[in-house]
Amino acid sequence: MSPRCTTLPASHQYRELIDDQEYVSMGHNSVDRVKTLLGKLESMKRSEEQESSTTDERECLSGKFAGQVEKIFKNLPNPLEWQSFYTNDLNLIVDICIEAQRHRMPRFNIT
Repeated sequence: MSPRCTTLPASHQYRELIDDQEYVSMGHNSVDRVKTLLGKLESMKRSEEQESSTTDERECLSGKFAGQVEKIFKNLPNPLEWQSFYTNDLNLIVDICIEAQRHRMPRFNIT
């Protein structure tokens, strides 16, 4: 494990995640960051299942974020596995949001 790698206990809340500089550097907005983080975690999970080696950086990332991500998804009003969300829901939600933004009615200023 690299020296700058720190493992956060699963008891830390979402705020800890969004304040983390490594997480913030994963994208320009929250959607990009979530896609990047879940994609990296999914890649590590597949590597483990195939028993291929992972880099120290990936192990650090897994130790740092996996517990937090799992806790966030377990504490949702309708708990969900993050892998299912990443595979089945994330792209659909992003596409719907993009489409809604395209068709948003212009705001009128009434004074």
